[in-house]
Amino acid sequence: MFKCPRCEEEQLEICQSFELPPGARWDEESLQMIACNSCESAGLAVYQESRRGASDEESVHHEGAFLPMKELMTVRATLLLCPEPSNGRCGCAAHKELRGLTDAVLLKKLFPMKR
Repeated sequence: MFKCPRCEEEQLEICQSFELPPGARWDEESLQMIACNSCESAGLAVYQESRRGASDEESVHHEGAFLPMKELMTVRATLLLCPEPSNGRCGCAAHKELRGLTDAVLLKKLFPMKR
């Protein structure tokens, strides 16, 4: 569980994760649906990890944004269209749409995902 920036409780959890293909900068990237069990805030998080460089060097970014429920339901509906949500190399239309959505989420005011 993570600390919710709205209510300050450690009740923020990842409800669903959707793997994206590796990009030019990140070796691992996923779009995650998040929700707080305490204040019921919900949104999306983006997890990005790079293992490039020195063997002991690792870069991780994990940030989230709360979104209106209508937007989250649209994302949820798109997630359900993918036959393999844990396969970042899946070429389905849902993966392509969520790739663009992930880029849009990164432009929002994000909060760090802290334990």
